[in-house]
Amino acid sequence: MEDSKSTMENSKSTMEKRVLTLQERKQQADKEQEAVEKEVQELLTWTDMIEGMDESQLKTYVKNRPKHLKTAKWEKLGKSRRVQN
Repeated sequence: MEDSKSTMENSKSTMEKRVLTLQERKQQADKEQEAVEKEVQELLTWTDMIEGMDESQLKTYVKNRPKHLKTAKWEKLGKSRRVQN
């Protein structure tokens, strides 16, 4: 009898751990969803700002944008490295 009681307690304990783990996963998923929604909103705001600029404003923005937004480095290709049509 004590073995079955012990087994029941262990299975309850295991079930409680699984529920807690699922709750933690749900919380983590909710946090990730909020972060993605925030990023999407920031992107939409940025695209609205860019679409509202004329050509001279865009040139000024590109020249003066923050360093963390300058992700791609462009290098000039020599004539030998260019693709010939």
